[in-house]
Amino acid sequence: MSDDPLLGYAQIADHATSRNQAMKAQTVRNYRHRGLLPEPDDTTVPDRPRWRQSTIDQWLTSRPGKGARTDLQPKPADTPST
Repeated sequence: MSDDPLLGYAQIADHATSRNQAMKAQTVRNYRHRGLLPEPDDTTVPDRPRWRQSTIDQWLTSRPGKGARTDLQPKPADTPST
């Protein structure tokens, strides 16, 4: 058995949940659809992309924390000119 197994959507959700980053398989699918998931490491089976666990671990580590909606961050205020 490989030390770096390939994971599908359900396994990614289970792995994330085991790391206290709860998510469902449908959420992982939505992340991929929105371009928020890394490119799959294996696409040999059509419609069944898979990622190495190490790829997912890096992705999970780099994600913002719960409630960190980076798309809703306020824009910096204009500074008055002197």
